[in-house]
Amino acid sequence: MIDTYMDRFEHPYLFTLVPVAGLLLVLGVIVDVTGIAGPRYTNFIAGFLALYAVVALIICALGYVALYSISFTTEALRQWRIDRSELE
Repeated sequence: MIDTYMDRFEHPYLFTLVPVAGLLLVLGVIVDVTGIAGPRYTNFIAGFLALYAVVALIICALGYVALYSISFTTEALRQWRIDRSELE
């Protein structure tokens, strides 16, 4: 199963941050709507859960930008070396 993820996504562990962020965001909304933590701490807990969700999505986005930029520069460097070689 991990091979399927590796074929589709560059790094499956980085991709797992998306459902985790969604779960944190849903938990934050549930805490805010229901007021489970009491009137004093409801906004505090919901805000931190939303903050962690946004941070997880930012880390995921930065990770994929880094992976794609590394793969792009590697391919560009390989093409440059092929073009510069006189072995054609």
